[in-house]
Amino acid sequence: MVESILFKNKEHFLSKDVIQFSPLGKEFKYVGIKRGDLQRFISGAYVSSWVYTFRYVDGSGDFYLTEFNGGVSISK
Repeated sequence: MVESILFKNKEHFLSKDVIQFSPLGKEFKYVGIKRGDLQRFISGAYVSSWVYTFRYVDGSGDFYLTEFNGGVSISK
């Protein structure tokens, strides 16, 4: 079983061996994870973020999913 994160009801698999497809049909792959620089105050404590990096197979760039305590957002 491959780990994944959910963003806008779509699973993003955290395996470097899996080619995935965007809603527009572009191929992308998981690249890696790092601890983010951002922190938020959630439920009485500061929570660090985790940044998951994905790269388009055609070389047109990367995009990032940032997770805070189960909530996920996207950036480019």
